[in-house]
Amino acid sequence: MMVSFTDSSFSKNNASYGGALDAGVDCTIENSNFTDNYAKGYGGAIYYDGANSVIEYCNFTSNVAELYDGGAIYYASNAANPSIKYSSFSKNNASAQNGGAICFESGNATVENSNFTDNYAEEFGGAIYWNGADGNLSNSRFENNLANPDDIYSAHGGAIYWSGENGSIKESNFTSNAAGSMGGAISNPGGGLSI
Repeated sequence: MMVSFTDSSFSKNNASYGGALDAGVDCTIENSNFTDNYAKGYGGAIYYDGANSVIEYCNFTSNVAELYDGGAIYYASNAANPSIKYSSFSKNNASAQNGGAICFESGNATVENSNFTDNYAEEFGGAIYWNGADGNLSNSRFENNLANPDDIYSAHGGAIYWSGENGSIKESNFTSNAAGSMGGAISNPGGGLSI
């Protein structure tokens, strides 16, 4: 089974998980906007636990995950092969934990040609918390993302906190990101990242 959304708008929706959308099957989202959505738990806009998710030419703005991870999107550990291309993430917020814009717990994730601006996480990964193996990031821009600048002990990775194995970052720009503790742009405690 597969679902798809094209030229759609999701605004001011709320839920415990996935403020706008909870998907557990193959899913394609194109040319759509997610704005001011709220989740009490994971995934301010989207909670995803299926395989083969594709997001292209989408905008995620001012979405919030209040208690847990993924201010805009949370990919659960069984959400294999997620792909994000030509999309923008701005002012998304993981108010209490990780991944101001995105949290990847899944493997084989790809982010290409996307922009991350003014996203915030309370702990790890102001823009992205990347915990899945075999991830690839390329041709993307990170600017003014924050991992709690007031926490000098446990706020790591102003733009990205990468703890997954066999990761790769290529041809991407990081400007004016900050973390209260370690890694103003990137924190990679496990060393499984090639830049």
